[in-house]
Amino acid sequence: MKPTVPLSFVALLSSTAIAQVDQTIQQAQMQARSAADTTGKIWTTGGVFNVNFSQVQLINWAGGGISSVSGSGLFNAFANRKKGKHSWDNSIALAYGLMAQEGKKTFKTDDRLELNSKYGYEIGKSLYFSTLFQFRSQFADGFKTVDDSVAISRFLAPAYVLLGVGFDYKPNDNFSLFASPAMARFVIVGDQTLADAGAFGVEAAVRDTAGNMLTPGENLDFQFGAYLNAQYKKDIAKNVNFFTRLELFSNYLRSPRMWT
Repeated sequence: MKPTVPLSFVALLSSTAIAQVDQTIQQAQMQARSAADTTGKIWTTGGVFNVNFSQVQLINWAGGGISSVSGSGLFNAFANRKKGKHSWDNSIALAYGLMAQEGKKTFKTDDRLELNSKYGYEIGKSLYFSTLFQFRSQFADGFKTVDDSVAISRFLAPAYVLLGVGFDYKPNDNFSLFASPAMARFVIVGDQTLADAGAFGVEAAVRDTAGNMLTPGENLDFQFGAYLNAQYKKDIAKNVNFFTRLELFSNYLRSPRMWT
């Protein structure tokens, strides 16, 4: 009878990095408050850089399973300014992760590129009239399943750009609610193959009965509608932070009752 030997190795590099960055954030916030006392200006900046790596190696393990190697990186940073009735919040979020399983093709576990900027003027207690800009896309090709070879998404295909005005309610540093009745949304499909197929709502290519292309697919779809963004964050424990966000958009120009 062959011996059953489970072998596993897991290396996580995130804890130390997060702890060091949290200390940096706290120092930056204290310096920002000190500067506010002397100059009347408030800049709050900070960020988190997180790298994870794990490997699982299984040899003749009776419990079953697949050996795998995975890694991911995450970078979140913000720079917020508050002076008098003026408020300006900026943030960036970058994330990318890969996993390789025994006998299978390497696939993505995370892929995100997001920029946010919001300027507001206080018109009431905790209420701001604000302008919002947001850009979202991804870094690498995406596939419907692990074994697929035809990409269903690429860099800038799609990319989403939001620009509009609305009202922002911020009763404290943990919660904000932004609502806009007039938000422009641009859907960009930079890959022509996906654009010709009409991916992500753009106008598809026009072909004749023989399949010959008469008009290529559109690379841009303009939308205009209502937008809602709610965010909540909370420090649960040391080096443990909870964050959740809800985004809703209803296009006045097409299916206005549908939220996306």
